[in-house]
Amino acid sequence: MYSIRSRITLIVFGIFIVGMVVISAALYDHTEHELAEVLDTGMGRVAGLILTLKHSEHTVTHNMASQILAEVDVGLHHYKRLLAYQVFHEGVLIFRSPGAPEEPFSIAPGFDLIQRDGVSWRVFTTAIDAADGMVVHVAEKVSLRQNLVMEITLGSLSTILPIALAVVFALYFGLGHGLRPLKRAANAVASRSSDNLSLLTLPETPSELLPLVDEINGLMSRLHATLERERQFTANAAHELRTPLSVLKIQSQVLLRPLSQEERQHVLKQMASGVDRATHLVSQLLTLARLDPLASSENMNTVHLEPLLEETLASLVPLATDRDIEIRLASKGASTVWGNVDALQILFSNLVRNALIYTPVGGQVQVKVESQQDALLVRVEDSGPGVPVEERQSVFNRFHRGVTASSNTEGCGLGLSIVKRIAELHGATLELNTASLGGLSVTVLFPRNVP
Repeated sequence: MYSIRSRITLIVFGIFIVGMVVISAALYDHTEHELAEVLDTGMGRVAGLILTLKHSEHTVTHNMASQILAEVDVGLHHYKRLLAYQVFHEGVLIFRSPGAPEEPFSIAPGFDLIQRDGVSWRVFTTAIDAADGMVVHVAEKVSLRQNLVMEITLGSLSTILPIALAVVFALYFGLGHGLRPLKRAANAVASRSSDNLSLLTLPETPSELLPLVDEINGLMSRLHATLERERQFTANAAHELRTPLSVLKIQSQVLLRPLSQEERQHVLKQMASGVDRATHLVSQLLTLARLDPLASSENMNTVHLEPLLEETLASLVPLATDRDIEIRLASKGASTVWGNVDALQILFSNLVRNALIYTPVGGQVQVKVESQQDALLVRVEDSGPGVPVEERQSVFNRFHRGVTASSNTEGCGLGLSIVKRIAELHGATLELNTASLGGLSVTVLFPRNVP
C-alpha cells in the first residue's frame, strides 16, 4: 500500500532533480560563454596596454608588464597570477612572465587554443606592429576558466538547492493538510454500521473529493434499493414456499389415515404436483439469483438468435406435444444481438413456456423474429385467453399470477419477472399486446448497440 502524499512528493522531487540537472547544464553553458567573453576581453586589454606603453616612448620591462597585470581589473581576483605573457621585438623575446615558455605561444594573431607541456592555454596574440615589429602574447590556462565556471555554477546551485528542498518539504506537509478531507471521509465511512446506508455528507468537501463522495452516495442508494428488493423478494418467496409445503404436510398426514387404493393414488398425485410446483419455484428463485452475474459485461458477446430459439423450442416440444399445441418459428434474415446466451435462453424459454401453459389444448404458439432499422424484434404469440389491458403492467411483478390463471395452471408468478430483469440487463424493452392468434403477444425489442 502506498501513500498519495508520499507519491506526489516523490514525483515532485524527481521532477525537481531532473530540472536541476537541466538547469545546471544550461547554467554551466551560459556561464562558460559569458565568462569566456569577459576573460578574452581582459586579455585583449592587457596586450593593448603593453603596446600603448611602448608607443608612449616608455621602455616596456618585465616589472612594468607585471604592474600592468596587477592594475588591470579583469575580474579574476586571486586567479590573476595565472596569466602569462610574452613580448617579442622583431622575433626576439624581450621578456616573459615566470612559467611562460621561450617559444611564442602562437604565430597567428587573435585568439587561439594551444598545448604546451601538457597544459592547455587560451592565447591572445597582437598583430605585428608595423613600426617596430613588436608582438605581445597574453595567455591564460584553460583549467582556470573551467574552475571559474564550475565555482560560479556550484555557487548558484548552492543558493537554489536549499530553497528547492524547502519547497519540497513544504509541499509534503502542505499535502498532508490538504488530504485531511480524504481522511475525514474514510473515517466517516469506517465508523458506519453495516445497516447504515444513508447518504454520506461531509462538511466543506473539496471539489476534487466530490466525485468520490457522489459515487459512494450512488453506491449507497443502489445498495439500499437492492437490499429492499431482496427483503421483499425473501418475504414473498417465504410466503410462496409456505403454501406448497403446507399442502404437502397436510397430504402426508392424510396418507397416514386408512384410505382406499383410489384415494391413496389421488393423494399421491396431488403430492407429486405440489413437489413439482415447489421445485419449479425454487428453480425460478435460483434463476433470479444468478441473473446479474450472467449478464455482466465480461460474459457478453454476439448471440445468433435463430439457433438459440430453435434450441429453446426443441426443449419445449414435449410440453407442446403433451398439450397438443402447434408451435412454430418464423425468422426473416440473419439476426444477432449483444448479450449473454444463457440469460437469453432463460428469457425465451420462460416466454414460450408461459405461452404453452396458458394456451388451451389444441391451440397455437408462434415465435417471430424481425429486423428493423433501429431494433431487433422477437415476438411470442399464443391463442390463449390473453391478459386484460388493465393488468398488463402488473404481470411483471414478482409472484403475480393473472386472473386468467386457474388453480390447475402451472407456474409461480416469477416467469415474466425474470423476463423483465433479463431484458433490462440487455437494454431491451417489453411490449404486451393482443396477438393475431387471439391471445397474448409479448414483444422483446433489442437495441442495435453492439459494442
